[in-house]
Amino acid sequence: MVKTMRKEEGGRRKGFRQWMIILFLFPLSSFLYALATGTEPPKNPIAFLINALEREAQTNLRGEVLEKQIFPPRANPEQTRTELPAPPPLSANWIRKNFYAKAELGETIAGRNTWRIDLEPKASNAPSFTLWIDQKWLLRLGIQERDSSGDITFDARFTSLGSPKPRQQARQLMLLEAKPKLENFVQSQTGVQLPEGFSVFDLRPRTVGKNNLPALELRASNGISVLVMVFAPIPTSNTSRIVSRIIGNGFVWVIGNLARAELEKTAGSVKSSLDLGVLLSSYQNLR
Repeated sequence: MVKTMRKEEGGRRKGFRQWMIILFLFPLSSFLYALATGTEPPKNPIAFLINALEREAQTNLRGEVLEKQIFPPRANPEQTRTELPAPPPLSANWIRKNFYAKAELGETIAGRNTWRIDLEPKASNAPSFTLWIDQKWLLRLGIQERDSSGDITFDARFTSLGSPKPRQQARQLMLLEAKPKLENFVQSQTGVQLPEGFSVFDLRPRTVGKNNLPALELRASNGISVLVMVFAPIPTSNTSRIVSRIIGNGFVWVIGNLARAELEKTAGSVKSSLDLGVLLSSYQNLR
């Protein structure tokens, strides 16, 4: 009995020592790599990321990308494509406000050395992001998004690639900025309370349903993650990432990679007396 307990205790100590060695060796390996290559992780990860995306807007990098998309859902979650998807609308200031950013030595992707940029949200209900940037080309080689529970909802990275070439036509990188007039209009008309860190950056007309009924689509961001709200005359299906709620003579849809409780809270904050027709006409006056 005593020997068995000592053996188990010795096994636990051995396992603990192994974990301590691993935790020590990883930062040590990063340090030794930096010494060997004369490089070190970017000191300002967010500025480094924006710079890489601006370079990508001017540069064509193609190969084979394995993409896995859980949200928004699609019939075949895994697909291959020739390049990474374009980045979403971004704001360096909003990212700094709403995320903890860290840069470190990244995994090798398609035979290329990378820096890994981790963006961890300060709000517990928001998704986190990881991006891999080529150390020499300063271009994205991979991106991953995880929901608030840590499950991967999107992952795309090169498995093989060619050399970067200038784009014949530069791609526009959409950089977000505060729009207080639009924010005030949305608040006064709908009463919506957006999730922590999110700000309105777009409001546009759209149509919904088979009969192309008029609706309004609102978009908000915390710097990189996009939340969509649709004010429509018809409902839509409720899922883990979509909440549809009746309001007045219409409906509101709230769509985003956030915890469902957060989506429900956002939908529930919209004025129950909201008149969709008044909202649509008020939007025309705003324009």
